[in-house]
Amino acid sequence: SSENGVGYPTSIDISEIGQANVCYLYRYASEYSQVGEIRILPPFVRTAYPIEGVLLNAPFVLSIEGMALSDQDVVKLVQGSTCEGPISSRPYYAQIAVTDHPLRTKAQVTLTITGPGDYSDGFRKLCYSYDAGVTFSDTGFTITVRSPRADAALPTQLSLSALRKVSVFGDAISQGDRVKIIRQGATCYGTDDYDDVVLGGQGRELAVQNELPSDIGEEQWPVPVTQGNAQFLLPREDPAVLCYLHRDGAGWTPVVGRDGNEVEMSIRDT
Repeated sequence: SSENGVGYPTSIDISEIGQANVCYLYRYASEYSQVGEIRILPPFVRTAYPIEGVLLNAPFVLSIEGMALSDQDVVKLVQGSTCEGPISSRPYYAQIAVTDHPLRTKAQVTLTITGPGDYSDGFRKLCYSYDAGVTFSDTGFTITVRSPRADAALPTQLSLSALRKVSVFGDAISQGDRVKIIRQGATCYGTDDYDDVVLGGQGRELAVQNELPSDIGEEQWPVPVTQGNAQFLLPREDPAVLCYLHRDGAGWTPVVGRDGNEVEMSIRDT
């Protein structure tokens, strides 16, 4: 008050953003008088993590910090340089969960990064909406994406002219992933199922236990498995290597073991 110089905090429910006048009604005054101005800012995100090396097509928990966060807020990941780019997250709009009520400065959200992958780092822009997806703002954060890889296969010795199941292991085996067997010395590249394959080794889809939801846009994706399998019937002896193509991969890549060497396939008449 003006009598003793003590300030009294008050709470006001603000629903509009922009510049506003602060008005005060003195005791016994007949009308309000302006005592100042305030700038009303929208809720925003100031920190997000993790943002480096996030695995493509695998659900992960994104932690964010900001101001005035709400459980109704949503985020999305897009390709390109603006928030109008192609959506690259599942679900399309992921709703956050505030973890520090009543401060509302911290939240978490579970989502999956999807879309084209490459076998170096890809990039996804993080966009935030405080009005349930009506408008989105650029948070200034870009998430680097790591494409899944395959690192083992069993068995590596296949019998000639016998139908054999080959199990492939990796960090995120998903429905739609493919494998093929090519001549040793050839290079895994491109997306063609027949380039440099040994007879009977053309590309085929891996069978996996968990299928993607039919509505892949609105639903969260399942946690990927680490194993899938495909069957081959190889009628000729031929030293070979195994190639893997992730469902959103940029091209075939060799299955490289943890020792750093390509997984070799031996086709023999037993």
